[in-house]
Amino acid sequence: MKRSVSIAIIICLFLALFTIPAVADGEKKSGLFTYKLKGNGNAVITDFDWNANGSDDIYVPRQIDGYNVTEIGTMAFSSDNANAENIVGDEVVVILPDTITVIADKAFFCTNITSCNIPSSIQLIGSGAFAGCKKLSQHSVDVNSTVFATIDGVLYNKNEKSLLSVPASRSIDGKYSFSIPDGITKIEDYAFYGMKLADISIPATVNTVGEFAFAYAELSTNTSFLGVEVIEDYAFSHSSIKGLSYPIVESIGEYAFEYASSSENGLALPSTLKNLGVGVFKNYGGEPEKGYIGISYIDLSNTQLKTIPESAFLNCSMTRFNDGNDEIILPSCLSTIEAHAFEGVGCTDRDGSYSFEPVRAIIPANVKSIKESAFEKAGVVLEFEEKSQLVDIGDKCFYSACIWLYDGDKVVDLPEGLETLGSKAFYCYNISALSLPSTIKSIGDDVVDRSSTKLEVIANTYGAIYASENGYSTNNAGGEDTSWLNN
Repeated sequence: MKRSVSIAIIICLFLALFTIPAVADGEKKSGLFTYKLKGNGNAVITDFDWNANGSDDIYVPRQIDGYNVTEIGTMAFSSDNANAENIVGDEVVVILPDTITVIADKAFFCTNITSCNIPSSIQLIGSGAFAGCKKLSQHSVDVNSTVFATIDGVLYNKNEKSLLSVPASRSIDGKYSFSIPDGITKIEDYAFYGMKLADISIPATVNTVGEFAFAYAELSTNTSFLGVEVIEDYAFSHSSIKGLSYPIVESIGEYAFEYASSSENGLALPSTLKNLGVGVFKNYGGEPEKGYIGISYIDLSNTQLKTIPESAFLNCSMTRFNDGNDEIILPSCLSTIEAHAFEGVGCTDRDGSYSFEPVRAIIPANVKSIKESAFEKAGVVLEFEEKSQLVDIGDKCFYSACIWLYDGDKVVDLPEGLETLGSKAFYCYNISALSLPSTIKSIGDDVVDRSSTKLEVIANTYGAIYASENGYSTNNAGGEDTSWLNN
């Protein structure tokens, strides 16, 4: 009998192990809060049980299991799948104790909190700590804080002269107008995340727009960033823009305008621009349901860009405006066009019907390398400038592209000096022949579609040997070489 009782106890203990809420290594659960200890023995709140809390206001304790609570950890009250459309928790007030010194990144990101006090003890508020809180109407900061302050309920960092967070509930109806105070130098990460703004006024003192600052936001009027020199990663990702100007910007970060839509006819970047990030205008330009149907041109001619980065204008939505200005205009100082830079770019009709028309693209003389898939599936009227320094064209550079030529003869003349031509580089439409220069040293497989495109070659060159050995139809561009008779 004793043996049976012992076995029963062991089974109960075993089952109990599987009923304890799962927490990460080094974390402990106490009531509604999950926490971990820092090296100094203080506690960091890492998670909160919204389901168990219901609609009760949240009082973060000064101590938990005897440890002082000094930090609200990254995404502590948020969830892994929180985003602009997925809001977490019920409408509640959060009360923080004066032991808290840090509110970490996205601590309350996309939650339904209606208010949260900021004690004077807090020294750091991380990126997006209150972003996407659509029920938050104002911020409240202890008057004794040496770091943070509010003006009309908007949160600022006094030391950094930066705007941290605008309460999102003010913009629900899309009629909110806001003026950033003169003297503010930075719009911090996520400051206007997901907001609908009727109008926003930005002083020339603002020189930096932070990451995700206007992501998923709507700007209903033309907006000028007159003093901005740096636009950071994802700053306007998935936003809707009526019109935007940034006349002295020097750097635009990775994916800064990814999936952003614009009502402007074209995209012209300023002469001050020196750097673009990867994917900066990926899928930029079109959102027909809001009347934004794409741009007709991309003008980089005045910029200082030496490189068009990878996927910079991938699938950028362009629309024919019948004004003869359907162009990709590249700067003369450009030396490299990276992989997928203009993949999928081409014009559709302004009425939204699909009519894949080309955009003009002249490759500047200083360009030395066009990387893989740079114009794959694009529609371009292609021309290489005279005295071209082009050395390398990568794999699938114009694969499945629609290529037109300025002279209309459907022969692409590759510039003298070109050495490398990648696999399937011109396996594309609308060309009858590809003319290979004498300088070619390397050609990849299936460089053109044998069924529709010939190679124009010069006798006794690598191109002629390649064509002969790989079964391409050829036109002998140079005829028979008889120059030796006169030597």
